[in-house]
Parts: sequence; C-alpha cells; structure tokens
Amino acid sequence: VDDQSTDNTQDVIARLGVRMMRALSGNCAGTRNVGLEAVTTPYVMFLDDDDLWLPGNGEAQLALFEQHPDAGFVYGRCQMTTMNLEPIEEPYPYLPMADGEGIRPMLARTPQVGVVLFRTEAIKACRGFDPKVNWGEDQDLYIRMAAKFPVYGVDHVGECFRQRQTSAYESNVRVLARQEWGRVRRKWRRMGIELPRGAVFSATREFRGLWTYQHAKYAHSAADDGRRGEAAKHLWYALRNSPAHALKPGSESWRAAVALGRSFRPQSQTRVQDVS
Repeated sequence: VDDQSTDNTQDVIARLGVRMMRALSGNCAGTRNVGLEAVTTPYVMFLDDDDLWLPGNGEAQLALFEQHPDAGFVYGRCQMTTMNLEPIEEPYPYLPMADGEGIRPMLARTPQVGVVLFRTEAIKACRGFDPKVNWGEDQDLYIRMAAKFPVYGVDHVGECFRQRQTSAYESNVRVLARQEWGRVRRKWRRMGIELPRGAVFSATREFRGLWTYQHAKYAHSAADDGRRGEAAKHLWYALRNSPAHALKPGSESWRAAVALGRSFRPQSQTRVQDVS
C-alpha cells in the first residue's frame, strides 16, 4: 500500500510483480486499513516499509493458531536494531507471553505489528485500525481485539525493527502521544472495556520511561550539535515527563545534561607566535 510516497516505490513494486494499492490517509492506521479491505485470506500480517521480516516469521504464530482457532491474533517477538541491523537491547515483548488473556500484556510493552498474525475475520469484526488514533494505533487495536477474542504469544523472534536517530519531530510526537494515551483510555471506557486493576498504572509508568528516554536522547544529540536551546527544551520535557526516570543514576537524561554542559565550555585556542 503506497501512501503518497515520493521515492522509487513504483519501480520496486514493478520488479517484484506484486499488487500495489494507493492510499491518501496520511497515517499508519488508514494506510493499513486500505490493504486490510482487500484481504481475502484467513490470516493477515502487516510489514512496515523500514522493517525486516526474519525467516519463519508467521509460521510459529500459525502453528499456535491451529491449537487455538478462536484466537483473535497470535504474536511473536521483535528485535530492535540500528539502521544497519545491529541489535539494540533484548527482543521484546518481554516474557512471559500472553496465554489467552491479552489485555494486561497489551497494556505493557506491546508487540510490534510486524510479528502479529491476525485472524482476518476477527480483525475485520473490530473494524481494523482506528484512523483517528495517530500514535499507538496498534496498541488500540490489540486492546479492542483482546476484549473480544483470546490472544496468545509465542517465543519466536520474527522481525528486525529499525530505529532511526531521534529527531525533533519524533521527540515532539512523544508529547502528543502522551496526550493521546489519555484520550484512547477514555474511548476504551466508553466501549465498556474493563482494564485490569493496576495494569494502567504499570503501563503509564513504562510509557513515561520511554517518552523520557526519547526526549533525553534527542537532547543529547542536539547538545552535541551545539543546538543548546533544543537540547535544554527537550531535557526539560524529559524531567517534567518523569522525574523518577530522568534522575535515575546513569540515565540518558544525565548523559544529555553532561553533553549540554560540555557545549558551554570555551574551545581551547592555540596561540601562534610569528617568528618571521
């Protein structure tokens, strides 16, 4: 599904000989729904253009579906990497995986959409992704489906999830994502979805840690580039978002603060004496 790309997507598609559809949605949810509408197979998976499926991705999920044909979806694990596919941290979601009840696991660190095998009938019954949700549209779908269908996870790493260098745009998105997290929770309540007691607190704490890290990471990069104003602003965002995460010894926020302080040091100058 091509959503207003400006690169050589059409040439690549022509070489691969696969079907291409166009979308004008402008966000991930709407674009994926365009493809979902055309699906006629019993199961469906999604792959974003900057990620990489590993051999066997989907096979372990399908095998578990044979044991639980009433499941809404079965998910695996994903490996975050650099743009050069160098691993970052351990694969996620962390163990244990969901075993029928899926709302609580989906409120924690949710699976990357590329390792999720959906039962087509189930995802269409839940009307796919919500195009009104711009950040966390995958988690929103998982929660809505887990409220209706059993959910299972399998310990199989099936995808590499490339991480770009944090930009100002992505850091600002964290502010908007934090606001949308509250709006989506209110939507779930209106739908009558009961969230497990204590699970929202744990999820919010984890999200705050992620958002704090992203702001601090960008502040560090901005400080190294000499953009002190940007660095200070996003370091403040990190501190305001979660003081506990930002002030944790050895955190990215401390490293960003050191980098910002270093940027104010005058560069040493070498005096050259004219002896001619």
